[in-house]
Order: sequence, then C-alpha cells, then structure tokens
Amino acid sequence: MTIKFVIAGNPFDPKGNPVPYTRTTQGTKHTERYQRYVRWVSYVQQHFCAQNPDATGMGKYTLNIFRHKKPILLAPELCARVDIKIQWANKKGGDGDNVLKGILDALFVQDKWVSGSYDWAIDAEHGGAVEVKITFMHMDTGEPVALNELTDLSVKCVAHSNELVRKMAEKKLKIKL
Repeated sequence: MTIKFVIAGNPFDPKGNPVPYTRTTQGTKHTERYQRYVRWVSYVQQHFCAQNPDATGMGKYTLNIFRHKKPILLAPELCARVDIKIQWANKKGGDGDNVLKGILDALFVQDKWVSGSYDWAIDAEHGGAVEVKITFMHMDTGEPVALNELTDLSVKCVAHSNELVRKMAEKKLKIKL
C-alpha cells in the first residue's frame, strides 16, 4: 500500500522552504533553531493527518495519534520506504537528506526499518513544498502490503503499542493499572 501527501511551505511561510532536521542535545533544546524544527515536525504531522484521515484513529496503518504524537507505528512484520520530492523556493534550503530525516522523525515512532530517497527542484514561482510517498512492505519479502493485510497487521500493532503504553505508565507511576 502506498500513501501520498504534500507539505506546502513551512509553518512560518506558506511558500517557504522545508525545514531540515536539527540535532538535539540538552543544550540545544531552548535554541531558536531547535524550536523552529519542533514547529516543522508538528506541521508535517498536521499535513499527514489532514490528508490521511485514517491516521487519526485506530485506522488502517497507524495507531492513535493522540496517544503518540508520531502517527505511524510499523507492525513488526512491516518495513516502509519514504520517497520525497522537495520543491525549493530558493537556493537557501538545507540538505535534502536532512529534510527526509526530519520527515521520518515526524511520522514514525521508530524509523529503524524505513528506507528512502529524495529528489529536488527549484521553483521560485510556486514556492517550497515536499511531496511525500510512503510505501508499506513485508519485512521478509519486500513486497508491497495490500490494504486488507495492513488492517490485520495494524490490529496486532495497536495491541502491542497499548501494552507498551501500559508498561510505561506502570513504571513511571509505580502503580499497577
């Protein structure tokens, strides 16, 4: 199964360039550059959810976005490929690989089993944008997942994630739920 969506501009400028990944350390969490990146991550998530309504609930390929801010949790049987096409508004943008990393950070709870690529073009007339294409595949064969298979795998995935949330809550609160 493949899903697509478009991120227009950035949260600061509807025709601006996409924001590249920013490395996080304890010392950088309060910098303007990091705060700008955090807003970009939220902006990517909002675009994903607005253009993929099944992502906001126990839908076809995600778990509840309100429990985890990152909307996609891959079932253990799945991997994914994310291909992006960056449309730069001008030559002042970041590196394309860092834009891809930021999008992966925004969307995937765990991006260990996600591969991808990026391409780019400059279009000053229309401004900045990113076209995102996500393909879900079987981990063992690399074959694309059919929609009905994805729903079945998602149910397992959601059950697994609910158990993780319960365990984390017990540990943090030191109580039995």
